[in-house]
Amino acid sequence: MTKIIHSLKKERIEKDIDNDCFILTNNIGGYASFSNKPISKYQGVVFNKDFEVFKTIDNIELLGAPPVDTVINSLDQITRIRGHIKEHFLMPKDRNSLIYWLEENHTIKLTFDCRKLFDMREWGRGYAIYEEEGKVIIEYDKKNDSRDHGAHHSSEEYKIFIAIAADTDNYNKIGAWREEYYKFDEDRGFVDRGKRHIYDALSLNCKTLVIGFSTNKDEAISEVNYVLENFSRAKKRELNFIYGKKIYKEINMAYICTQNSLNQLVQNISNVIGIYSGIWWFCQYWTRDTAVSLKALMLDKKYDFVKDILFDYINRLEKDGRILNRIPRSDLDSADGVGWVFKRLGDLIEILEKEGKLKKFISDEDINLAKKKLKKAVKDLVKFHTKDSLAINSKNETWMDTSARTHDFRDGARIEIQVLRLNMYKLLKKLGKLTKDDRTFGEAKRLEDDMLKKVRKVFWNGNYLNDGKGDRTIRPNVFLAYYIYPELLSDKEWNDCFDNVLLSLWCDWGGLSSIDKKNKLFTPKHTGENNLSYHRGDSWYWLNNLAALCMNKLDKEKYSVYVTDILDASTKEILWKGCVGCHAEISSAEEQESWGCLDQAWSNATFIELIDEIFR
Repeated sequence: MTKIIHSLKKERIEKDIDNDCFILTNNIGGYASFSNKPISKYQGVVFNKDFEVFKTIDNIELLGAPPVDTVINSLDQITRIRGHIKEHFLMPKDRNSLIYWLEENHTIKLTFDCRKLFDMREWGRGYAIYEEEGKVIIEYDKKNDSRDHGAHHSSEEYKIFIAIAADTDNYNKIGAWREEYYKFDEDRGFVDRGKRHIYDALSLNCKTLVIGFSTNKDEAISEVNYVLENFSRAKKRELNFIYGKKIYKEINMAYICTQNSLNQLVQNISNVIGIYSGIWWFCQYWTRDTAVSLKALMLDKKYDFVKDILFDYINRLEKDGRILNRIPRSDLDSADGVGWVFKRLGDLIEILEKEGKLKKFISDEDINLAKKKLKKAVKDLVKFHTKDSLAINSKNETWMDTSARTHDFRDGARIEIQVLRLNMYKLLKKLGKLTKDDRTFGEAKRLEDDMLKKVRKVFWNGNYLNDGKGDRTIRPNVFLAYYIYPELLSDKEWNDCFDNVLLSLWCDWGGLSSIDKKNKLFTPKHTGENNLSYHRGDSWYWLNNLAALCMNKLDKEKYSVYVTDILDASTKEILWKGCVGCHAEISSAEEQESWGCLDQAWSNATFIELIDEIFR
């Protein structure tokens, strides 16, 4: 057991639990994640170079030291205690570097697993250890190797450089390969059963290490020099958080932690701002995930930041009316990304109007540009992605975008895609009104009215909303429908809808299954890499939080037990499960667990929204 302490100013809570994983980021695409013993190949220290993610350090080990007995989460840095030994971790903001320091000298072993983050090839890996400019340099060279002919990754050769400055001139080269075992990866069903050969490079007896990373040696050295020259400033990061009012102590700390975690996922990579969808492996800007997460940043009054991201996406509209699914682009297409972007633009306008600040942050020129882009998106979506007045999508294009051996591809007309389109029509009406454009207002109203009638006819079965046209499968997407477009049903109908789906989806620990628990596809236990349970049982924390928000908004007294149970489960997960102070992606349906990415943007963001809804 490890004592976890969350500590910020006068706020402090603690508990003994059975995990000690943590994550820190530098806000330019890099992160540091460690446990007492590594549990995943995606842990260690990672940096980002022009949207390519590279891993460097696998572990920092104190030789002969007792195991970690305490982890102190101070949000901007992590302190671990091993008996009488204290070790501190910090990633300076906007620097590809790590600061690691102890209270007293000890022998530290550095182990490396240098690679592009998803490059799991075993052969052609070489390390060189030497000194330059007073630094220890680790030079990693990945060469093409015929023994890796079955690899699914690029065979392009690349180099990684690590520069190390320590408060000692003495170090010992180890230079030995060994096999490491990663339990989290094995439990997720990796084909290699969670094993990988890693490289014990060297040991040093010292108190402080400053480590820089790059694909260029001079840049790695410069990173270290910058931190050394600005050491005191680099060890301090500005922390600004909204403290909850009249919130129970644990809930308030979880609220603060999720604000920190979401802010740590905000990145600026090669002058492109965005939000990592999750760490460890979703180190990209996914359009829908980013858009979903932006409401929490609006609540934090980061209006300029939100506006910049939204207009960047709006300017990325493609010829079919959609927005690319992620940056960098992947093979998947996104049916809902464009809808979520315009949903958040509408939210931003509404918030600013209520505060009397619309003109301050969004100019008339901005409004006209948004109207122009939205009109184009609507025109192209109607042309390319509409059939019989319903929005249509191909398989694997919705947020439930994974296939398994089940053939439930969710192609056709899906409920959340309908309400996103309806909301786009509603926003176009709003923009037409703001610009006194009666023609745009009238056309948008006609589209909205016609589609609203059609969606009600096709999807409302008298008891709940169908998941798709001709598909009565019960899924929690009905809560997204209420969240995005509550005008679809009357309050009485929404009550009936929620009542009926809760009977089929509710998990007693405080979450929702992603499919009816009586459905033949329902998988109660998380199945990891094969995706069998991913959208066929696994409970998604982001959707749990939004469901609680919707129930609280619709009828807080009637649904108070459900709302409280979801709030308690999410709070527990953030503080005492998964990764310290982070909200994970998913849980098994049968019991609460932390799976998927252990720090997921939209999980953190929707928890913040839920707290605002309940305690505002």
